[in-house]
Amino acid sequence: MYMRTSDQRQATSNVIGEFIKSKYINLKTVYKPADILRDMKDDYGIKMNCSKTNRSKAMAQEMVREKPNESFSLLPSYLYMLMVTNPGFFVKLEVNDDDSFLYVFMALNASIKGWEFCIPIFVVDSTFLTSANGGTLLTACAQDENGKIFPLAFCIVDSENDASWEWFMIRIRDVFQMQRDMCIVSDRHESIKNTSTAVFPEATHALCTIHLYNNIKKTS
Repeated sequence: MYMRTSDQRQATSNVIGEFIKSKYINLKTVYKPADILRDMKDDYGIKMNCSKTNRSKAMAQEMVREKPNESFSLLPSYLYMLMVTNPGFFVKLEVNDDDSFLYVFMALNASIKGWEFCIPIFVVDSTFLTSANGGTLLTACAQDENGKIFPLAFCIVDSENDASWEWFMIRIRDVFQMQRDMCIVSDRHESIKNTSTAVFPEATHALCTIHLYNNIKKTS
């Protein structure tokens, strides 16, 4: 509902969410809080603070995509449909004792088949996920014969630790096997060193020079 304070229009987060929810139907659309502030002021004369803007954005996304926690119940069905529509696609879902989400691993059939034509070096790395539920994305890439980056697999886990990296490495070995003279390249994270040695004892483990250079710059 609208409210008026002197000559300034106001609206609840729920109402604003209704106004802007269409902006979040397409996942590729980028519609930031600054855009909400601008459009609400220009189109409806509504002035908002940052707190209400963020609440309105969250409300609109929930209207379109439902609550993130509830969407996890749809994950098994989603993964099943991925395998049905993409023959050869490999996926592995791991849950806790209470059936809550723990890890998920994915590798496209094209990546699995293409690995044998790549240079036998794969690079593993991670990045934090900035969603409300957090988590970490683990990735594995190689280099094809043209020197281009070739994505192999990715995995969503709770955080970077020995258990999550070991689970990821085991899936890598299950799917891509061991190649002759294979080398694993990573940053200096201790969990990667520990698990790559345990899961791929035949492979060489090397440090990424760019990560090493950046670490030296920070400490010098």
